[in-house]
Amino acid sequence: MVRVDEPVFAPAELVTDAPVPAAARAVVAFADDGDNAGETGIAGDVVAFVGASGGVGVSVISALASSHCAGEGMDCALVDGDFEGGGLDVLLGLENDKGLRFSTLNTPLGRVDGHALVAQLPRWHGIPVLASDPWNGAKPEWWETSAALAGLASVSDLVIVDAGRGRLLSQLPDAANMGKVVVAELSVLGLIRAKSLIAHFVSASGRDDGGGVLAVVGAEPRGTSHGRGVVDVGEASSFLGREVIGPLSADARRASDILEGLGIAGINRSERPVLNRLCARLAGDGGHGSGKSGRKGGGRT
Repeated sequence: MVRVDEPVFAPAELVTDAPVPAAARAVVAFADDGDNAGETGIAGDVVAFVGASGGVGVSVISALASSHCAGEGMDCALVDGDFEGGGLDVLLGLENDKGLRFSTLNTPLGRVDGHALVAQLPRWHGIPVLASDPWNGAKPEWWETSAALAGLASVSDLVIVDAGRGRLLSQLPDAANMGKVVVAELSVLGLIRAKSLIAHFVSASGRDDGGGVLAVVGAEPRGTSHGRGVVDVGEASSFLGREVIGPLSADARRASDILEGLGIAGINRSERPVLNRLCARLAGDGGHGSGKSGRKGGGRT
């Protein structure tokens, strides 16, 4: 069982869809304690991957990014933040692997011991994975999610959250501290939606930090005929007013492997340059190698 030793912070007034016990309201001070960032709260080492459109491959891209960053020497953890759909462990071929999922994670208003949590998670290519399995129980409360993310962040260089369409970000009071990667479909409609989503993040942040958007990844639309309707990354960058890293193309063989329960075998050669630029951006060093390599040392074995 994961040890819980202190209440997790979370300002109740920011949450509108769940009752909040008085114990949670009493510990809001943790949120502003800079000395505890990354241990009692969600720090910048937690990055949510969000799809501006449905079906753009956020789960696959999140997994590939975690694998590539881990290969660059970063201690990574991967979290399934799509509590309505879930199934990241199924996508990765881990559904039969023993270990904790959100339905079996016990974090009642607490701070999770990160090392204990990592030790009990199933692993994909050496990366600890905390999957969501809503078919086995109710979705976690916001304080349980915050506790899990904070625990993983305390022992990892990078925690990548597959946030789906981003509903999770509206439920976590401390989501403003999370970096975001927007996955945009390289189509006219996809880019319009991406621009709207980025504007929402900027407005919601209330700060002049670009809404916490660290990168935009361009994914080519699926099922197009001879590339018709696909916007190239240069045009996409001009439209959004920021660099779009890409393109990433759909892989038919990988899709078949996932449907057959084989999971994701690895990264294709054509994807490596894109993922290299993305992971350099997440490391925060402008592309000159991983500035966080092995900093905490808790995520991998």
